[in-house]
Amino acid sequence: MRGPRVVIFGLAFLLFATGATGAPLLYVADQGAWNVVVMDLEGNALGSIAGVTPYGISITPDGTKAYTANWQNLTCSVLDLTAYTEMKRIDQGVGAYAQHIALTSDGKRGYVATDWWISVIDTTTDTVIDYIPLEGVSYTTLSPDGNWLFATYNCNNPYAGSFAKINAATGYIEARVNYTPHLTSAVVSQDGARLYVSSQSDNRIYIFSTDTLGWEGWVEGAHGLRMLLSRDGTRLYVTNNTGNLLQVIDTGTNSVINSIPIAGPVGLALTPDESRLLVSCDLGVAVIDLASQSQSVTKYLGGFTQPKEIAILAGPEVAEVLQVAIDIRIKPGGHRNPINLKSKGKVPVAILSDATFDAATVDPSTVVFAGASPRSIGTSLEDVSGDGLLDMVLHFRTQDLTLQPGDTEACLSGQTTNGQAFTGCGSVHIIKWEEHKRCK
Repeated sequence: MRGPRVVIFGLAFLLFATGATGAPLLYVADQGAWNVVVMDLEGNALGSIAGVTPYGISITPDGTKAYTANWQNLTCSVLDLTAYTEMKRIDQGVGAYAQHIALTSDGKRGYVATDWWISVIDTTTDTVIDYIPLEGVSYTTLSPDGNWLFATYNCNNPYAGSFAKINAATGYIEARVNYTPHLTSAVVSQDGARLYVSSQSDNRIYIFSTDTLGWEGWVEGAHGLRMLLSRDGTRLYVTNNTGNLLQVIDTGTNSVINSIPIAGPVGLALTPDESRLLVSCDLGVAVIDLASQSQSVTKYLGGFTQPKEIAILAGPEVAEVLQVAIDIRIKPGGHRNPINLKSKGKVPVAILSDATFDAATVDPSTVVFAGASPRSIGTSLEDVSGDGLLDMVLHFRTQDLTLQPGDTEACLSGQTTNGQAFTGCGSVHIIKWEEHKRCK
């Protein structure tokens, strides 16, 4: 059985990376207290990082930095999650009323939703390097492959009731769709095919094709200031701020299956095992037990003045468990996968696609096989297994492998372009020197 996918959600999101303590940590953007509060998932405060009216918070994929969208003073803060300090305050090029920042899966770019425009941040230099000319943007979210940025508009601009599809690489606005007033947020399905857009004005969540932007349906009686998909995509969680509800939507039937009373809900995040949902609200951070039949609030975490978006940073032991198990073929087409460690040649390895894993999304620069990185040339997509799906074939220098005589298995690991970690192993037969001479 496949393990669950690791997904970075375009709001208060779940991130699988290494925290300083090795245990999952909760980060709460406390707008009223002008800081980010850090605590464990039981509510024990571990510290705080001073900032300026943070509303949105996003954490880089390596878990070392967080970015906050600051509501009042035309800035974004860059936070060092190891030293618990504000590393830098980006005070040039950030528009008014910043309320969310969407980070790319590689962590190299951030797109800040503001009332004036979308500010594009280079996270290497932590500076604004570009603007996307859209006013009154309430939310930004990226497609899983990072190619497309979607933005919703609030009710205070000429394009209220619109959302836009933007080429993330160029900043070019590909399309703008006018639909209904006061669109508050959006989220893209894990397969990148569907866009869920929340409309506060008519209490619906509309569903569009991310390709054509054609309308595909709606969820009646729900809207979300923030929205979050489960990893398998079957549940959509929305914070209905005006209705004081956390709503649970079945994406198969596009219907509300549960409404949990919570006063003034805003941000939300799932625990690594998805047994609990955390929701920031007027009373603190509500903890919902998703494993129970009632799915009700079990307790509130306190110590906040005005909590907005939240994020969870999980420890390394969780990240390891949540890696996707994939199938690989070592020396595809051969028999017994013989490897002569004295050879100066290379070993081909195929990463196989199946119904739940697309090998074409693999980032070759992250792949390691038996301690070796792939050669920069020779990578190809071809149907190795004969199932009609494209598999990725990489080549590794034999002398770079860390295999030893007597090894019978070699493993490969890496990440997809949207940050999903994966691992796969295959059998090998290490040829002894005497055996090699007989073969000659």
